[in-house]
Amino acid sequence: MGPDGDGGDFPCRGGDHSQWVESLRCERGSNDVSVIDTSSNTVTTTIAVGSVPFGVAITPDGLHAYVTNSGSNNISVIDTSSNIVTTAVPVGSLPLGVAITGTSAYVANNGDGTVSLINTGTNTVTATVSVGAAPVGVAASPDGLHVYIASNSDNTVSVIATASNTVTGTVPTGPGPFELEVTPDNSTLYITNNADNSVTVTQVGSVFTTTTLVSAPDPSVFGQTKILTATVTALSGIPTGTVSFREGLTLLGTSTLNGSA
Repeated sequence: MGPDGDGGDFPCRGGDHSQWVESLRCERGSNDVSVIDTSSNTVTTTIAVGSVPFGVAITPDGLHAYVTNSGSNNISVIDTSSNIVTTAVPVGSLPLGVAITGTSAYVANNGDGTVSLINTGTNTVTATVSVGAAPVGVAASPDGLHVYIASNSDNTVSVIATASNTVTGTVPTGPGPFELEVTPDNSTLYITNNADNSVTVTQVGSVFTTTTLVSAPDPSVFGQTKILTATVTALSGIPTGTVSFREGLTLLGTSTLNGSA
């Protein structure tokens, strides 16, 4: 599943960096990137990139931004000190999400079910990794050991070990996984599922468990009773234990897993 429709603007996916006080906004109709000064929330400049820009990631040193151009199948590399595109790197078909860990940029190619690995020092593709169908979101673990790819059409997340750049496992999700993010302690992965308005919560580590939360009725009105159902699955075996339901820091209740397969 990729971007559709004609014209319009949408924020680039990703783009946060503590050393760069400006943010990026992709302009789909005009094929450029707006640079926003976050202290004043004003656009300071506009940078022409490739066709249909979608995702963005910043290198750890804050010196370069990598923008995926889903319509021209390449990555625009922006020098953040001058806000000039220094090169364009060809990748796979319909690149969408991108994440950077260390000196490697991982690009999800939605059109051919692959991930392109770019060396940010040389701006060359050093490997191509096959993942699930129609990958969209990309997230790197804070420790740099794994990269997670949300495959929108086959309802899985592919786990790539960065040491070998191979897929070491897949995690089941809800329908239509789109974006994902890892908690700072490397323990939990949150995945948005755009086909059923749910979020999958996955414990990451040597043993993967996946929790999908669904509320009903959806939509609902104020004051209406809602039923929360948590389904916990694992790559092997039947998970046991309890699930806690919270609204922010407030505990709504707990439930013991029923042990059904």
